Amino acid sequence: DQVKRVQALALVLLSQVEHKSSMDVTVAKQYLLWASKLHEIGVSIAHGGYHKHSAYIIENADMPGFSKMEQESLGFLVRAQRRSLAKLEMPALSDDRTVLVMIFRLSVLFHRNRLDITPPELNLAWHKAGFGLDVEPGWLAKNPLTDAELASEVVYWEDLNIALSLA
Repeated sequence: DQVKRVQALALVLLSQVEHKSSMDVTVAKQYLLWASKLHEIGVSIAHGGYHKHSAYIIENADMPGFSKMEQESLGFLVRAQRRSLAKLEMPALSDDRTVLVMIFRLSVLFHRNRLDITPPELNLAWHKAGFGLDVEPGWLAKNPLTDAELASEVVYWEDLNIALSLA
């Protein structure tokens, strides 16, 4: 169920920015779908740092049908799903991989409680200075833990000199 929730939101957010992407939309969707299916696989090792464990498994497992480059790209996306981005070698803002990271992080963040609830209406914009996210009015006030997570998210992106503005 969690996979379906994360996938659905990721595809909605991708549809809002795909017109600015140079990556083939089918490829972008495929990476988001794969990442959604595998992002919590590392929990089987340990809950703490599961995103790192998940990435390690993806990057090092025998995965028939995946090239080494695809595994590395997928591992990077999964590793970047939560917490600080400062230790990662993030591509430039203009790189499509950066917007995939943003989309995936937001999809995981808005489903952090793992409940089968409808997320708020979100509108994601990708521009030269960074990203803008409009959240359904009043929703964050009713969901203070997610609001706090979003505030941390703004800081994580600021550490990379990439703006994430919330409205």
